[in-house]
Amino acid sequence: MNTEPPDLWAVVPFAHTYAKQVNQKHATWGRLVKTLTTFTVHQDKLKVPAWSPAQYIAGQTRGSAGVRALSCLVLDYDSGVATIEDARRAWGSWPGILHTSWSHTEEHHKFRVIMPLWRPVPAADWPGVFAWAESWTRTTATPDKPMTPEEYRQAKWIKTIDPACKDPGRIFYVPAVRSEDWPRHAESWTPADRPGVFLGRFVPWQRHLDEYRERQARREARRAAPPPRRRRKASVQLRQELNQLRTCPSTRQALGISLGGKITGDQVRRVVCPRCRRPSVWWVINPESKTTASCDHLNSCGWYGQLEELQHTTMRRGGEDDAGAGAAAGVASNGSATRGRRGRSLG
Repeated sequence: MNTEPPDLWAVVPFAHTYAKQVNQKHATWGRLVKTLTTFTVHQDKLKVPAWSPAQYIAGQTRGSAGVRALSCLVLDYDSGVATIEDARRAWGSWPGILHTSWSHTEEHHKFRVIMPLWRPVPAADWPGVFAWAESWTRTTATPDKPMTPEEYRQAKWIKTIDPACKDPGRIFYVPAVRSEDWPRHAESWTPADRPGVFLGRFVPWQRHLDEYRERQARREARRAAPPPRRRRKASVQLRQELNQLRTCPSTRQALGISLGGKITGDQVRRVVCPRCRRPSVWWVINPESKTTASCDHLNSCGWYGQLEELQHTTMRRGGEDDAGAGAAAGVASNGSATRGRRGRSLG
């Protein structure tokens, strides 16, 4: 591990909000302090120069997809939960910079904290680092007294810092105000007891980073696993089966064979009629000319209908026949047992 403190941080300047071209630069600590503590007056926020603490992949334009690593942790305090004094207490253990933002007022503190890092953090790990920063600011939002259990529960849902800052490709405005008399504040600090120990020297976010990597690994495993087979709803499956019987020749032919019919040319014949119980029902295998089935006994029976009616009727009657056969077998066995008892009594 390299124990030498850093002397340059990767940055990208942008002329205004809509600039996309990446011009990779590196800044010293002194340059960062001078740029991020000097205010300029602008009437239009969208024309204020911006910057990004990103190290881009060569040839990429602005955006998260092109970011390789980040050199600074930048946090926007916009919620009003924490004051400038709270942020100073939270981040004063490492060299840092603070300046008020465009919407800052005396009543509602809105400001930005810039913490140069000991070493660049890969963009893939940035969500874990930002999760640590959110946790750190929550625990220091009320530094004068310990949190009660209820306050801690509520603090879990309070966004002390803007969560949008977790985007690796996010840009930040340099210090700017709307007029010369607009309230502003900027400062930088270096701890006297450890001036060169920048944030990340001892990786305070290691636990959050490990948890984030574990979640990512589980997510990737779920994505790689084959999707579970979705069961079709009964109504959807039934409609599909009915459509097959009415449109698919092979399905119509297979039904005729299963019902004991005979294949004659392009027709199925000699299927038992559900009404007269005679083998007189027929239908055309190719349904282009006729989709329904009919009984040959037009005068004495006259049945006709869809093929699914034959399928369901046969299934019901098959169940009834099985039940009748079972009952008959039961009666026969009872009769045999009765005759056996009589024989034994006479003997």
